[in-house]
Amino acid sequence: MLKHIVMWKFKDAEGKTKDENIEIVKNGLEALPQKISHIKKLTFLKNQVECERNFDALLVVETENEEELEKYKVHPEHKAVASYVAKILTLAVNTYADTVESVVTVADSKGKETTVISPQSSSNA
Repeated sequence: MLKHIVMWKFKDAEGKTKDENIEIVKNGLEALPQKISHIKKLTFLKNQVECERNFDALLVVETENEEELEKYKVHPEHKAVASYVAKILTLAVNTYADTVESVVTVADSKGKETTVISPQSSSNA
């Protein structure tokens, strides 16, 4: 199982407040599992503690493997939500995790991305 994890910081944009935009994104994303069969599980969480360093929302999408994740990412229903998100975010952090490694991508509001691949450590404790 592959987990695609995204954290966002949103802003007032598109004539909506930050909170309204979070609700629009939440509703759009939570409707995707009924429309995209490649999604095994989708969880959207809104931050409940206001703090400048906290992200506003977290998304976890589980797919069977990387091939299924790619099908999800290019699906028109996902692209519609993602295009709205791109207009209202100030920062996004993505990670792709399984039992072998994590890939983390950080993107700012101008689209500049930084990617890091880090092996997950195992512990015998």
